[in-house]
Amino acid sequence: MYKRNVTNFKNSNNSGFTLIEIIVMVAIMSVFFVTISGIFYALSKGTFLSKSKTIANNLAQERIEYLKNYTYYRLLVTPQSDIALYDYDNTYYPSEEMTVGEIRFTRSVTVRKVREIGTGSNRKLEELSETDPDTGLKEIKVTVSWQEGNVTKSLSLSNLREDPDRSPLDGRIYGTITSTGGAAIGNATVYTTEDMNYSATTETDGSYEFAVTSGSYHVKVSKQGYFDSTSGSLTVSPSGDAAYSTQLSQILLGHVTGYVAFNGHPIIVTVVASTIAPNGFAQEYLVLRNPTTSTIFFGNGFNIANFKIKAVSSPPGETVTEVPITSFLYVDPVIPKYGYFLIANTETITLGGVNYRADAVYGGSNHVFPYGADIILDDAGGIILTDSSDNILDKVGWKDRPGGKIPTVSVEGTVLSCGATGFPGDGRKIRRQDYISSSGSGSGTNPAVDTDNNLRDFDEDRVYPADIYNSTSTKTTPVSGFQATGAIVSCNDGYSNAVTAYTYGSYGAAYFDIAVPTGTWTIAITSGNYYMEVSSVVVASGGYKVIPNSRTTPYFSDSYFSYATTILSSGPTNGIITGRVLNTSNAPIPNILVDAGGYQTLTNTSGRFMVGAPVDSFVTANYNYNNTNYTTYVTTYAIPVTLGQMVDIPDIILYSAGQIDGWVRTANRIDPLPG
Repeated sequence: MYKRNVTNFKNSNNSGFTLIEIIVMVAIMSVFFVTISGIFYALSKGTFLSKSKTIANNLAQERIEYLKNYTYYRLLVTPQSDIALYDYDNTYYPSEEMTVGEIRFTRSVTVRKVREIGTGSNRKLEELSETDPDTGLKEIKVTVSWQEGNVTKSLSLSNLREDPDRSPLDGRIYGTITSTGGAAIGNATVYTTEDMNYSATTETDGSYEFAVTSGSYHVKVSKQGYFDSTSGSLTVSPSGDAAYSTQLSQILLGHVTGYVAFNGHPIIVTVVASTIAPNGFAQEYLVLRNPTTSTIFFGNGFNIANFKIKAVSSPPGETVTEVPITSFLYVDPVIPKYGYFLIANTETITLGGVNYRADAVYGGSNHVFPYGADIILDDAGGIILTDSSDNILDKVGWKDRPGGKIPTVSVEGTVLSCGATGFPGDGRKIRRQDYISSSGSGSGTNPAVDTDNNLRDFDEDRVYPADIYNSTSTKTTPVSGFQATGAIVSCNDGYSNAVTAYTYGSYGAAYFDIAVPTGTWTIAITSGNYYMEVSSVVVASGGYKVIPNSRTTPYFSDSYFSYATTILSSGPTNGIITGRVLNTSNAPIPNILVDAGGYQTLTNTSGRFMVGAPVDSFVTANYNYNNTNYTTYVTTYAIPVTLGQMVDIPDIILYSAGQIDGWVRTANRIDPLPG
């Protein structure tokens, strides 16, 4: 029997891994390597970011230092248009593209005027517009941008460039502003008249303060609804301060009202179709008027007219025919200022036993027009007045009865409708009105109303001898004219807002109503190239002052008071600049010559002036040292003024002055050195 030895192969020291153990091990190693990779990526990215910011910072600093090497006045300020379009300077310092360390950078520059505001620990910088006065400080801002993936990154650095001649803000002005009743006034503007950059706005408790350079100043306080207040001379010593507290008086308002018109060319004032002379001749005539302030030359020689009269026939099929003016009764005839011109179909008009000589005669031989003497039709028709180039100056059209035919070509606005027994019948006339208001119109002996509406501008009546005017008749100043709707009305008070004249009521009158403070003022009215000032206008609180009146200049008759109309005259004015001239004690200086763009005026007893000026004019007070007791002052900027606009500028302070006399000689101190 054989004995078999069986060997046990189980080994308790087996070092192998199960599948699960291997999987766990791989997972742990994966997490480890991923973490290590993230750490390396983060370190790499951090290095890139640090590198990008370092380069960007260096690029910005480099550009700032380069620009700071410019002299102060060569460092040009970024235009406002660039700020609005690009938010950086694209005119003087265009943006730059550059690659550094394989990174693409864009570098842009902005240069702004700035000023210091506040005091002590509250002092800070405020950005100014390029058009603001230079305070001696400019801020240079450089922005560098680059891409990090899909994200745009940027870095900005700023620095200041100071005018070497700039004085430090080593002083302070402070105070409290209240009303005359003792209430605090907040949001009032306080500034020095010497430099408006030194300014502040009052807090709700009325307090204010601002930093200044040591020196002497006048402080002005302004608040809408209150009269301004200006201090006397305040002295601020280095590291010192000065106080100015004041009470403002509330502005009490009144109203200035009236009508406004202007006159720029001759007008038709009377038309008579027929009035029978003692010999049975049918006399017809029309009267023109010159409502302007200058003589109008109607013709040359004895028969060459500078104007045309055109007759319009009855519709339908109305025709316009020029009336041949065959002769003048005077050589080179004129229509005098405010005067009249009689044009007739006969040399002499006889009415009521009185003869009136015509200034011009129309018609052919024996004064017969192609239609006969009857050019002013006893049917519907009209008359047109033109200049020599056929530009229409005035026209009037009429119907012969209510509901009749309308001669459209000769009508302004609404046609005149005359009765069956009225015009254009024998002994009847149509006549222009004298005056007009919002509630009515009237006629008399001073026709001038022109609203471009025949029905409003004319009335119809019998012919009276007193209605016939020629160039020798008495002249009276018109009390109305072409209604100046849209005229701009301003006051030189320095507080009120300008208003526009508007059509008021059903009669077409141009009316205005402007609210102004109590006091005595000058009202300026402009319409295109026409202008007028009405001075000595006294305004009471809550009252309504109609101008012009018997106490103003120009004067207006009390008999027409309810129709008071300012008549504008032509003048070379574009806009109006007003202001005050004061001495260092804040007292007004009268009779100081003020110049604005070549136009000049004198200050009144209150130191105020009002002068017509072209657009963007510099104002000079005491022009050409007209008053040798004072210095001359020129505004530091052109006053932006436009046609018809009134601009009130800050008070102008003049200092006392004297004269220095002496001689200039050569080096030997004996011989004079002229020139």
